[in-house]
Amino acid sequence: MKYLPSFKRKFKPKRYYEELAENGLLEDYLKYKLSARYENDIEFRNEMLKILYKASSKAVIELEIMHLEQLCESLSYFLEYTKLWKNRKH
Repeated sequence: MKYLPSFKRKFKPKRYYEELAENGLLEDYLKYKLSARYENDIEFRNEMLKILYKASSKAVIELEIMHLEQLCESLSYFLEYTKLWKNRKH
């Protein structure tokens, strides 16, 4: 990749999915046209979620829920990890 001219490294063609996300249509397209693949193919699902996150012009509820779940897991881990330390202080 580092041997490509700099303009080829900076510019990448827009994909069909990115255009759908920018126009707010990717969620519906995935729900109605590609639902089986979206549900069963984890790699494809993660790629689509990444595109929705980067290119969507509106808030994506599924992504917000996923981020909130990850935040809850992290906070739960933090609270569990610091529980012993808190108990020693009091």
